[in-house]
Amino acid sequence: MLFLPFCFAFRQLPFKTGEQADGDTSSFIFNSLFGLLKQWPNTLHPTGHSIVPVSIAPQTLLYHARTDAQLPSSPDWFGLSPEVGFSLPQMAPSGNPTYMLTYRANRPLRALVFDGLSAFPTKLNVGWLDNVATFIYGAGQRDTGNDRPAWGGLVEEYERAEMLCRWAKAKDVDGFIRMNYGFEVIWCDFNSSAIELVNHLNVTPPHHTTFNPLHLDPGTPDAPPILPFPFFSLSSFHEWARIYTTYNMAALPFLTLHPAGMVTFYNPRLSSLTESRLGLRMAQHRIWPTISKKDALSVRSEVEDVVQRGYRVGSGTDWISLARLIVENWAHRTAHLRHVLSDLVSSHHSAIDIMRALEEIQLLTYSPLMPYMDTTSTNATGQDLFFSAASLYPHESGLGRCGSQYTKGLSSDTMTVQEKLLKESIETVQGRICLDFGTIFAQSYDFSHSDTTPVGEAFRAWFKRITDLSKYLDWPTDIRCQEVCGSDASPSHCLLPMFGF
Repeated sequence: MLFLPFCFAFRQLPFKTGEQADGDTSSFIFNSLFGLLKQWPNTLHPTGHSIVPVSIAPQTLLYHARTDAQLPSSPDWFGLSPEVGFSLPQMAPSGNPTYMLTYRANRPLRALVFDGLSAFPTKLNVGWLDNVATFIYGAGQRDTGNDRPAWGGLVEEYERAEMLCRWAKAKDVDGFIRMNYGFEVIWCDFNSSAIELVNHLNVTPPHHTTFNPLHLDPGTPDAPPILPFPFFSLSSFHEWARIYTTYNMAALPFLTLHPAGMVTFYNPRLSSLTESRLGLRMAQHRIWPTISKKDALSVRSEVEDVVQRGYRVGSGTDWISLARLIVENWAHRTAHLRHVLSDLVSSHHSAIDIMRALEEIQLLTYSPLMPYMDTTSTNATGQDLFFSAASLYPHESGLGRCGSQYTKGLSSDTMTVQEKLLKESIETVQGRICLDFGTIFAQSYDFSHSDTTPVGEAFRAWFKRITDLSKYLDWPTDIRCQEVCGSDASPSHCLLPMFGF
């Protein structure tokens, strides 16, 4: 089999003001990095595009439930929480007792993460299994004629597990982490000395045999189904939801991601995927229908290269924290600025209100840009303050410093090829944010230092710019209920769509 070398140079396309450049995948790569092992980002962007090395720490507890007293065969599943472990066998209830087997990791475990809802088989024609299926088969619809990966049930899931573990055996990989309602592990070898059984208990709920909360006769038209697992029906699902929300925006404990080896289907070199993504938001992207065999094989080969060189190779940069820092620094400011501008363009305001709003806009844009501007000159315009080189730093503007502040000291000699792509993606995303905030700051500053009152056209232009920025970023922090819930007299609830439906 011919594999492609990975000594190529990445080059993202430069961003355009207000629009995403055709072929630019920087914001998608950034979102994938930020969302790793977090429930909410993977729910909002369910078609995973990244495969990332992860280490599971020694002493980590892993949970496997089943409806017989036997030890599991290989491969099979672990839940990374008791609730998920307990719930997995209940998807096909048998009426038998439920046994919980708790294992402990005896050494650092090597695994790979498939992001997105990659453990959620569904009959819907969506791409949640695309990354796993493309990795396994090394191709998609373009070469096989299949409309989509096989969706269905436990049979197909065990087939996928078998094929993944067959690949993993020669690569010293212990398992694969994917997300369903919660995070689970395909564990390849239950006889491995890497894990130890510490508990094997019958956890069947005591004194319950059926679930019929209204006590209706099963033959009546309104009778609910008789479920053999009342504890799951009444309690475990809610506990499952609890553990789900616990890790909405926080990664699971005891897991160490190694993004220096993050392989992504958003790599610009995968030209067969570029056209199909144009004009679509991240949640609508697919892999399987359009990827070429050459591109699919190159991804699998890159993963093999990452695994074989070792998980800890790289510059040592904490890419996960860097992505989180950028989101935490800009997300609320972007939402606040958008809210202020939305109010200005949607209703009439007096000249006094407009000037007050202008001061607020300046504050919202100046505060995050302040570390990058040299304000020594008292006669500088807003344009000069941020977009022109200062006398003390004649070779770099505030925009240049803002866009590269976090990454400019990194040496390409120490970075992996995957890190170089992360660096370029972060600089592109940060640069886009700095450009849009800097433009609004410069123009609002110049308005406030002139005799001209900003008109609606200026506010509309700023509102469009910040709205386009929000669409470009597509951050999960921006998905929220905007309206206040109803009063006691007219109660209402704002609910967000879940699992891509």
